[in-house]
Amino acid sequence: MTMFSYWANIFGMTGVALIATAFFREGDWQLGTFSGVYFIGLGAWFHGLSLPAKGEKK
Repeated sequence: MTMFSYWANIFGMTGVALIATAFFREGDWQLGTFSGVYFIGLGAWFHGLSLPAKGEKK
C-alpha cells in the first residue's frame, strides 16, 4: 500500500466526519458540508494516484 492510499483514507474519513457534524451546527452547516465534500474529493484524487498504471503490476 502506498502513502497515497493512506492519505486517501484520511481525507475521505475527515470529509465524512465534517459532513456528519455539519448538520448539528445551526449557523454554518453549509460551510461544513462544502468543506466535507472538498475533503472527500481530495481523498478520491489521492486514491486515483494510488492506483497502478495500465500494465503495471501492483
